[in-house]
Amino acid sequence: WEGENTASLIYSQTLETITENSWNTVNLTNPLQIDASEELYIGLLIFGQPNGVTTIGYDSGPAVDGKGDFISFDGSNWNELQNLGFDFNWNIQAYVNFNVGNKTISLDDEIFEPLFNSINTTLKLKPNMQNFLVKVPDNRGLLGYNIYRDGQKLNENLLAETFYTDLDLPAGSYEYYVTSVYFAGESEPCGSVYATVTLLSHDFQLKAGWNSVSSNIVPMNPAVEFICNPIMEQFLFMKDMNNFYSPAYNHNGIENWDLTTGYLIKVGQDCQLPFQGFPNEAHTITLNNGWNLMPVLSDCEINTEDFFSDIQAYIRIVKDAAGTGVYWPSANINSLPVLEPGKAYYVKIFSTQSVTFPLCD
Repeated sequence: WEGENTASLIYSQTLETITENSWNTVNLTNPLQIDASEELYIGLLIFGQPNGVTTIGYDSGPAVDGKGDFISFDGSNWNELQNLGFDFNWNIQAYVNFNVGNKTISLDDEIFEPLFNSINTTLKLKPNMQNFLVKVPDNRGLLGYNIYRDGQKLNENLLAETFYTDLDLPAGSYEYYVTSVYFAGESEPCGSVYATVTLLSHDFQLKAGWNSVSSNIVPMNPAVEFICNPIMEQFLFMKDMNNFYSPAYNHNGIENWDLTTGYLIKVGQDCQLPFQGFPNEAHTITLNNGWNLMPVLSDCEINTEDFFSDIQAYIRIVKDAAGTGVYWPSANINSLPVLEPGKAYYVKIFSTQSVTFPLCD
């Protein structure tokens, strides 16, 4: 029926057989073009039905006003079940499955598992269809999702999850949208969302031989193989206090860059190592009892004595990890007046203490 309150019957089709206790999928004999500006109603006309008994299943409610609970006993006058005291909807589902301009129309999700109830009144429905599960017809089942960035599909295989992480993007602005993929085709894109990637960067100026390095930037990709790749022709060795990375020895015990430690890098000749990432919000680290290779989580120079003043009683010695500067409080020696961003320092301490790097002015 089409039009307000089923104004006119526009299509009918006789069903020769009906399978009891099951969903019945009916394909139209003749395609029907739908006028999207009109109301549309789809239902069943049942002949020879015993008085007061109906064989169509219904859900557990509540009734959807003006949509799912219409009933007529003469084929022309309509009422709603809720007006008769029954708060549920008929188990009738309609699907549009037709490509128009290479675009598949798909509305709402299918009901996979209908719920059936019995009512102890003169209006009776079959009570023996509890927890009946039907297979979704292949022509309307959801297969998964595609995600697009700037119009290019990112996933090789359909995504089952409703989240996606896009890694290793250079700085810039990007447009994303998602489509749903069904057996019948791919949906229109959802509304686009936009993301802007802003990266911080600095360069390590490395001299031939050993260099100490640390960073106050969260790396875009933390893998040390990725970080060191731009200088691989000059790269020889990288180590922290416990592990090392050496392509020549086919060993990578470091794996990922850790902001809470410093590193030593050995190169064969002078070179420049670019470093990109995101702002670091954590500026407190723990110095363990014994030797530590401390990073500098600051973007500006820090006065050494001021920085260690709160824990000076526990400090045995601080030295430039790849230089000659030394801060030795008990011996009244300080040839290391400032801690420089981008470098790392050996710190020997008597007990485990925490230090917080100040923000730059």
